[in-house]
Amino acid sequence: MSSIIPTQRLYFYVKQLVSKGYKVGVIKQAESAALKAAGQNKNELFARKLDALYTKSTLIGEEFLTLDPSDGNLDAGDIDSDPGYLVCICELPLTSTKGHANISIVGVQISTGDFIYTSFEDSPLRNKLETYLFHINPAEILIPSNLNKEAETLINNFSLDRSVRIERFNHNVLDTSSVLSHVTEFYTQNKSAVEDIETQDIQQIILTLPALVVSCLSALITYLSSFKLENILRNLKIMKPLETEKSMILSATSLKGLEILRNNSTFSEHRSLFWILNKTLTKFGERLLKFWIAKPLKDLNQIEERLNILTEIMYSDTIVFKVVEKSLTKLPDLERILSCVFHHKCSCSDFINLLQAFAKIRSDLLSISDKVSSEILVPRTKIILTELPELLDDIDRFISNIDIEAARTGDKTKVFHNISMYPAMKKCLDEIGAAEKQLNDFRVDICKVLKLINFRYATVAGQKYLIEVPNSNLRLIPTDWLKISSTKQVSRFRSPQIIKLCNQIDQQKELLIGHAADAWSAFLNDFATYFYKHKRVILYLAELDCYFSLSKVAKEANYCRPHIIDSVEPIFNIHQGWHPIITKIMGEENQFVANNLDMNIQNRCLIVTGPNMGGKSTYVRQIALIAIMAHIGSYVPAESATIPLFDAIYVRMGSDDALAQSKSAFMVEMSETSEILSNATSRSLVILDELGRGTSTNDGTAIAYATLEYILSEIKCCTLFVTHYPPVVELEKHYPENVSIVHMGYILKDNEDDLNDIETVTFLYNVVSGVSKKSYGINVAALAGIPKDVLLEAQKISQLTEFRSIIKRNIKSLMQKFASLSC
Repeated sequence: MSSIIPTQRLYFYVKQLVSKGYKVGVIKQAESAALKAAGQNKNELFARKLDALYTKSTLIGEEFLTLDPSDGNLDAGDIDSDPGYLVCICELPLTSTKGHANISIVGVQISTGDFIYTSFEDSPLRNKLETYLFHINPAEILIPSNLNKEAETLINNFSLDRSVRIERFNHNVLDTSSVLSHVTEFYTQNKSAVEDIETQDIQQIILTLPALVVSCLSALITYLSSFKLENILRNLKIMKPLETEKSMILSATSLKGLEILRNNSTFSEHRSLFWILNKTLTKFGERLLKFWIAKPLKDLNQIEERLNILTEIMYSDTIVFKVVEKSLTKLPDLERILSCVFHHKCSCSDFINLLQAFAKIRSDLLSISDKVSSEILVPRTKIILTELPELLDDIDRFISNIDIEAARTGDKTKVFHNISMYPAMKKCLDEIGAAEKQLNDFRVDICKVLKLINFRYATVAGQKYLIEVPNSNLRLIPTDWLKISSTKQVSRFRSPQIIKLCNQIDQQKELLIGHAADAWSAFLNDFATYFYKHKRVILYLAELDCYFSLSKVAKEANYCRPHIIDSVEPIFNIHQGWHPIITKIMGEENQFVANNLDMNIQNRCLIVTGPNMGGKSTYVRQIALIAIMAHIGSYVPAESATIPLFDAIYVRMGSDDALAQSKSAFMVEMSETSEILSNATSRSLVILDELGRGTSTNDGTAIAYATLEYILSEIKCCTLFVTHYPPVVELEKHYPENVSIVHMGYILKDNEDDLNDIETVTFLYNVVSGVSKKSYGINVAALAGIPKDVLLEAQKISQLTEFRSIIKRNIKSLMQKFASLSC
């Protein structure tokens, strides 16, 4: 199958094909007509070569930075969206434990230069692998062809949900000697590809990495070499572990259940926590904020530092923050342009945008340097604002060598001021100048032939140096002149000398274009040696952007500064807290009902009961979101909040099956609960919503009871447990100091006058001490439009079942009393 597309729309269709998961190659003519005519193969076909190769993760270059966002045929967000991570996954099954495996992940985002890795042991359900994939959100996954079934199934399902491209490779990841040799050779053969790589024992650095991480690196090197993008991997010093001691990794279950990065309805960022907190001014700031939200801190000093910066931005009168915020406004995506520069895929106009943006930032910050030293109080902010101009001290050197107007038009043959630095270009220009001088001098001979006093060459349809003669004077034309074109009034000719000189000019211009491209590449290469220094500049700017975003949200929504406590005896108090997402959606006209929370080392478990649709899930989600926001270093939606420093936040909500993985909703629920019980510590926050509802009432009750008892007796962490099961509530009797019971308030209206009517429940959405009488599910069924006959029959069955349950509990209580009297 073939199709024809306009040349100017090539990269639009490349992006369309790539977005569908295809690997797309672009083949271009490798020689020009002018050079071919002067060469030895002028009678052969034009040579062609593979000029570029693209996939979802390698879609980088000037062509994709300049696509028109107003094009109605592009998907929403298609232009500004990042290509995403290329991730390689390798695993080694553990023979000691069936189904378990050691897994390593290495990821690189070509468009930004981010380079990450992690290595871990995972269970047969591959829950950790799923969590890391949620965090990385790859565009393309590279896996060995013999990957185990468990990981293969999970990766396939993950990819189907997000249109992730999968590429398989064949080399043996367990052949450690060949893999190590390949990676070591790569990192030692061209150390000058990046700046700041010391001549140290690179092999020793590689040997400190887990073997599977080295296997991933080997596969990535091989794969990216076919795209000529492998240099992004050269600096091992910037490869960061995905998980650190100072931050927590929110599980995939928590990210989904709390709608942290995207909602569960349309799977877009709209109506997520990220949507609430994102008021960033730049694309690179937006990326960093998303990273912060998905990986909350567990280091008190870093949290307090962020809070101090937000406080200073919100309440300081200094002009410094106004100047910095204005500098961030309308910046291009510097991170992506910088990466294009590194890969020599940047246009002149984008590069000059980058330089001018850097220059303006430097100029703005130098103008307020005195005020930074005297008026900024938080050390971190002062360090950033002081270092930024220093890191950009080389920018003027690059700007001074560029003709800005020529750069704007993209003419690389005229872009450099000092052409003597590029001898090949200078030689071409000298040859062109000499030929043009000869053409100019040849006008004297033309005047003699045509018996003219003066003569000027004509230019028609782009053809220069034409001798235009009225048709009445054609008798004067020498026989060796070549007729080029004619009209009724005139004819146009070129003499053999002019033809020769024009061919020389055309050939030299073609050579000039090639030499200019080489010179431009060398110029970009010079700039790219400072890639990691300029990358640091962008990270600083992104950090400032995140602070401005969080401070703006806090001020507009009237959030409070949380008090974070790092203690083995945690206090978890929230006064008049509200759900940040729902409150924003409802708007000011529909006021959200604020609620409190009071927990401590003794009273560390809150059992939440109440009617269906009464707000239980919203309440516990609200608590989790407030805790996460505090650990991001953000102000929180409450009048006041005292929050323990948690080492992890685990949330299990909702019921989703995974049929493609042969897992029912209940199996998913149990496996996620298992992960929580295995990993939670006494300093974690655990939230479980209606555990056990995916099976029979007896089994569900038993599992919920046993799980909560295990948390109370063994883990001893802060826990919010939502349930409808009455026996679970009885745990308060066994752990009276540790358990509190609340329910969501409501008003019940009994229809005493009409026994054949359904009782009416009005939800108050406030948290009230004590156990809810019932769940009032029939009332919710009525709201859903279930036929009244069905509802009345259900009400009778419910009353009968409740009566039987009461009798059973009373009999059990009497038997226990009788047994105690007998003893």
